[in-house]
Amino acid sequence: GTILGTSNSANPLKDAATLARVQANVQALGLDVVIAIGGDGTFRGAQELSKCGVSVVGIPGTIDNDIVCTEYTIGFDTACNTAVECIDKLRDTMQSHERCSVVEVMGHRAGYLALYVGVAIGATAVLVPERSYDFEKHVAEKIRAARLGGKTNFMIVVAEGAASAMDVGKEIKEHLGLDPRVTIL
Repeated sequence: GTILGTSNSANPLKDAATLARVQANVQALGLDVVIAIGGDGTFRGAQELSKCGVSVVGIPGTIDNDIVCTEYTIGFDTACNTAVECIDKLRDTMQSHERCSVVEVMGHRAGYLALYVGVAIGATAVLVPERSYDFEKHVAEKIRAARLGGKTNFMIVVAEGAASAMDVGKEIKEHLGLDPRVTIL
């Protein structure tokens, strides 16, 4: 998008002037095809460009993993591995100080990243936007059950579209008496 003169928005090519400028850039650069790597906004722009006769190839690169007919995207793999690596580092401190951590990961309207990360790190609870959030059911009960099972540290993974990690942390402190550390990746 940067080379062709578009921006990082939902669909910059809906604007006729921007679409005309991008078409002119494609012609001036002598491009036979545009390879669009990105997510929903990138693919919407690519679709508009293709309607103008420009050949376009789409490669899903979103971290949300929410492109129809794809199972796993480039950006999702990177984001997942980065989040797991960061949480592994947080876990060292959590375990030694018997703490609760609330980690918010990206994901917009899709909870794939939070779910994959939560499973990979053995989270106590995972909150995703596809399921309505009930603090007592989805967090408090999970922490209580883990405590009864002998755990002394707890990891809550929150997708950005599901809830605010700061708010979840406040509820944990208020209702369970724990002093959680909130991290927004």
